[in-house]
Amino acid sequence: MAKIDGSVIVAKVLKDQGVDCVFTLTGGHVFRILQECQKLGIKVVDVRHETAAVHAAMAYGRATGKMGVVILTAGPGVMSGYTAFHDASLGRMPILILGGAAPLRLRGTRAMQEIDQMTPMNAVCKFAATVTDNKLMARTLYNAIREANVPPRGPVFVEIPADLLVDDSYLIDEKDADWDTYAVSCIRCGADPDKLVAAASMLLETENGALYMGEQMSYQLRDPGVFKELAEYLQFPIAAASGDLGAYIEPEHPLAYGSLAAGGMAEVILVFNATDDYVLNLNGPAFNSDATLIEVNEDPNELSFGRPATLGIVGTPDIVARQLLDVIKTMAEPRNPDESDWVEMLQEMTPNVYDMATAELEDVEDDEIMHPMVAVVEIAEFLAGDGADCNIISDGGDWCTYVGTILAMQMRHFTRPNRLVVGQNKLGGVGWGAGATTGLALATGHPILFSMGDGSLCEYLGEFFTYAKFGLPVVCVIGDNSSWNMIRTFADAKYTDEDNLIACRLLAADGSAFHYEELAKAWGGLGIYVEKKEDIIPALNKALAAAKEGKPSIVDIRVNDNIAPSASVGMAYDLYGLGNE
Repeated sequence: MAKIDGSVIVAKVLKDQGVDCVFTLTGGHVFRILQECQKLGIKVVDVRHETAAVHAAMAYGRATGKMGVVILTAGPGVMSGYTAFHDASLGRMPILILGGAAPLRLRGTRAMQEIDQMTPMNAVCKFAATVTDNKLMARTLYNAIREANVPPRGPVFVEIPADLLVDDSYLIDEKDADWDTYAVSCIRCGADPDKLVAAASMLLETENGALYMGEQMSYQLRDPGVFKELAEYLQFPIAAASGDLGAYIEPEHPLAYGSLAAGGMAEVILVFNATDDYVLNLNGPAFNSDATLIEVNEDPNELSFGRPATLGIVGTPDIVARQLLDVIKTMAEPRNPDESDWVEMLQEMTPNVYDMATAELEDVEDDEIMHPMVAVVEIAEFLAGDGADCNIISDGGDWCTYVGTILAMQMRHFTRPNRLVVGQNKLGGVGWGAGATTGLALATGHPILFSMGDGSLCEYLGEFFTYAKFGLPVVCVIGDNSSWNMIRTFADAKYTDEDNLIACRLLAADGSAFHYEELAKAWGGLGIYVEKKEDIIPALNKALAAAKEGKPSIVDIRVNDNIAPSASVGMAYDLYGLGNE
């Protein structure tokens, strides 16, 4: 019987669980795992920062509906990913983190990179364990994978001392590896029949309803078409989190066009697998506070978490939706789309919502420095035309607010799942898009338009070399205002007599602006600096052509820093409790 080390066991378990890609920044404690993964056909994607590896795994997992896998070396490797572990935890994303550790034989000797990793990892992960015997390796991994995938999903951590991977004294017979599959990677269940009847009755009481698809819908989804069937039967519009509307309904469908305004006016709202937090906020203006709220969630702890639900249903969303549709069909005929005043009204309102969002452009003069919204409108035109094949990641502060608002207000952009990714960073940091771009590009095969502010750009600048190494078609669009402008906006909201530019200015010592497009030369990409509206789309076309040839490109757009989006002002008022002052 062949003798094997722990790295062989790790790779075989990952392969058994359908893992096809792992993200890493290599190190002396874990390189053996990478070698064995490669032998089994698992793609090894090495990045330039551990946090970026985690964000890449998060984006890859969410786009594919699979668990993301990260392999990090001991000590600083694991700890450098810690911020992103919190993002995964808050976002309920199933991520398996394999962390190296000092050899068992050196424990307690102050060996290189010997630290207590378990205490901080227990604080952020659903499950954390150390493997001390290769005979227990497979079982521990299967237990971790089960915990990652069972709602509430989240990150899990398995610490693997280096000697289990490289020390011949820890080799075991292959038959002793305990290959039994302990993992439960998918639990799917239907709803209580009585609650289905109750929900059906509530949905049929009014024609003014809406469906909302939460961000947890990506995982274990087998019947996405049922939500469109349910929406059409009831003539309720569909809205979705994080730009995923294209996963459920085509953008030109009448029930997509009403989604922007529906939640705020609906009399009944049916919510599937949503995480109610500051990003979604079921108590916010996007959801009518007087509406009947029906929540369907795989995790019972999410029901009525932030807002009391009229009815809470535990079950797998697509199964429950199919059951619910079957019950409704026994109670009522399908509603006629030609007779829905509700849908017609919402369709008429949709252009008005966009006009309201861009109203400030009416007063914009031809300033020497471009208004950021002017630039974003041009980017939106590109994405609807020559850039239609691009998926979009929007990162940053004020710039992200502008981009997210303008794109979300136009249904034409939601042509497929994962077209627009905004807000993967539930912890609220910036720079997450650098790693997420890698994951989304690999998962979808589409070029990525990576939109960010100039502040966010430098958080994980090294990831551009990851794009170049793997030939990823990435166009980075920078809203360059030489400022951490959202923080300045926060300060301006209350402290009008202070120096609110302190630590917010991003300029050279002589006061000149940085030219970030010049960075593209370092990896053989194309860099373009833009100051005029009419040059934006031509620049984006040139950058996209270069990116498709494996040359990641930067389009640095100069925009005005004396302008703040209303959403940023609102965030400041909420943060500091200013109310309507």
